[in-house]
Amino acid sequence: MGLTTKFDDFIWKQVADCHLIEWMIGSKFQVLPVNKMLFSIDYLPMSQTKTLYRYAQE
Repeated sequence: MGLTTKFDDFIWKQVADCHLIEWMIGSKFQVLPVNKMLFSIDYLPMSQTKTLYRYAQE
């Protein structure tokens, strides 16, 4: 049907930095692993993004 989803898994110890970007209708969560390849999750509800960000900061 032309719809695809790509998943990239990594453990939290590999996370070098993360960012939370807020928009009017949702938010974006960006992760920068130690290999310096930026990953992002777009159009998430704000509550889910804040939960991800909180876990990443621990």
